[in-house]
Amino acid sequence: MVSECDRLVKLSLPAARIAVAKFLDSRHSMTEVEIARGLGVTQAAVSKYINKKHSAETNHIIRMIKKAGVDKRIGSMVVSGAGMAEINRQIDISVSMIAEAYQYAGRQ
Repeated sequence: MVSECDRLVKLSLPAARIAVAKFLDSRHSMTEVEIARGLGVTQAAVSKYINKKHSAETNHIIRMIKKAGVDKRIGSMVVSGAGMAEINRQIDISVSMIAEAYQYAGRQ
């Protein structure tokens, strides 16, 4: 059985990547290939992040990510050429915080 925390992390990681990909696409006019290199994912994944409709729950998490400024912070790291290890560490920290906040908000 999957714990609630594991489920939230599995939703939050793609939501963070979606938010960052959309930020880089709209604010920095980066190509899908450039975004993919910066996030360490495939161009096909970036295409889905930018163009696919997402579930209501994922969209809620994306709004939380944007409100916290995670998309801008990580997007700026990608634009500045930060290393993948540093970007992934920041994504991991942000995803954990967002998942925890989402779980906490659900108990209110």
